[in-house]
Amino acid sequence: MYTSIIAILSGLLLSGLWIGSALALAGCFILYFYGGGAHALVSLPVATWNTLFNFSLTALPLYIFLGEVFVMSGMAKKSYDALTPLFERLPGKLLLTNVVICALLGAILGSSMACAASVAAIAFPELQKRGYNRQALVGNLAGAGTLGSFVPPSLGLIIYGAWVNISVGECFMAALIPALICAGLFIIWVVLQCKMDPTTVPPASKEIMPLGKALLMVKGIWPLILLILSITFIIYFGIATATEAGGVAAMLALLASIVLKTFTWKAFYRALISTASTCGMLTFVIVGAVIFSIAVSVLGLPRIVVQAMGESGLSPITILILVYILYIILGCFFDFISMILMTVPFVYPIMMNLGYDPFWFGVVLVIVGEMGLLTPPVGMNLYVLKAVSKVSLGEVAKGSLPYFSMLIVTLILITLFPGLATWLPSTMR
Repeated sequence: MYTSIIAILSGLLLSGLWIGSALALAGCFILYFYGGGAHALVSLPVATWNTLFNFSLTALPLYIFLGEVFVMSGMAKKSYDALTPLFERLPGKLLLTNVVICALLGAILGSSMACAASVAAIAFPELQKRGYNRQALVGNLAGAGTLGSFVPPSLGLIIYGAWVNISVGECFMAALIPALICAGLFIIWVVLQCKMDPTTVPPASKEIMPLGKALLMVKGIWPLILLILSITFIIYFGIATATEAGGVAAMLALLASIVLKTFTWKAFYRALISTASTCGMLTFVIVGAVIFSIAVSVLGLPRIVVQAMGESGLSPITILILVYILYIILGCFFDFISMILMTVPFVYPIMMNLGYDPFWFGVVLVIVGEMGLLTPPVGMNLYVLKAVSKVSLGEVAKGSLPYFSMLIVTLILITLFPGLATWLPSTMR
C-alpha cells in the first residue's frame, strides 16, 4: 500500500501538474481506495474550510501587498540608490549594497524570489556596465536574494505557524538573529572574495562621493526603516498580532508613497492584481496539502513514521541530520512552501517527539528552504537571475555556491547553539 501511495504521488508531481493539483488528487485517491470509499471524501470541504479559516493566514495578503506597493511605487529603487554612494567606498562595493538591500527588503517582502527579482532588475544592468565580474555578480544577487524569506516577516513562516498552530509573531522573532548572522556571513564572504580576487569589482572611481554627502544620502531609506521598525516594534512588544502589524505596515507604505509622490493608480492596481494572483496560487497549494494531509492522517502514517523512528535506535542528532539531508534533496525539486506543506505532517511530529523546539524547527525549515533556492535543477533564485542576466544556469549556480555554503554554516550554528533561535521568542512570553 505505502509503495503504491509513494508511486502515485511521485507520478503526479513529476507529471507537470501544479503542486496543489497533484497533492489534492493523491489525497483523494488515498482516501477513496484506502480510507473507506466515497464517504471518506465527504469531510474534505469542511476540513479545508477549517484550515483556511485561520486568522494567521490573513497575514499573507497583507505582507504580499506591502511588498508589492514598496516595489511598484519605486521606493525599492530609491532605497537602493540611497545606499549606493556609501558602499562604493568599501571593499566589495555594490556587492555589499546588494546584500544589505536584500536583507532590508526581506523585512517587508517576505519572499526570496521577489527579493532576488526586484534587486536584480535594479542592480544587474548597472553593475554589469560598471565592470563587475559577471559570475560573482549573479551569484551575489541569487545568494543575497535568499534573505528575502529569511529575514522576518517570511511568507513561509506565516504558513508554517498557521499549519502547526503556533504564534506567527514568535516565529518571526525566532528567525531574526539567525537571519542577521547569515547576512553578516554573506558580507564577510563578499569582503574576502574581493580581497582574494581584486578583479571581482572594478577599480576605485575618482568620482566617489564625499563621505558626508554619502551619509546624507542614506536618509533616503527612511520609508524602508519606518516599515521595518513598525512591524518589529508592534510584534515584539505585543501591541498587535503579526497580521495586524502587516496591515499597519501596508497602510504606512501607501502613505509613504504618497508623501514621496511616487504613488500612481496604475502601480496601485498592479500591486492589487499581483497580490491576488500570488494569494490565489498559495491558497491552491494549501488546499491540496490539506487534502493530502487528511489522507495520510487517516492511514495513520505520521504515527507509524514517529513509531518507526523511535524504534530505530538512532540518536536525535542522527535523525536531525537525516531530516536536513531530506530537505536539501527536496529543495532541488520543490519550492520552500510546497516542501513545508508536503512534509510537515510527517516531520513535525518526529521533531516534537525528539524534544526540539517548534520555533527553532521553523527557522531550520527556512534555512534548508533557502538552500533549495540555490540548488539545480529547480533552484528558483537561479532561474530568476538566469532570466534577468541571460547567463547560463550553471554560471549562476557556480557563483552562488559560496552563499549556499554560508547558509550551511548558519544551519550548523543554530544546531550547535539553538538559543540563537529560541531566546528572542522566549522574551515575548
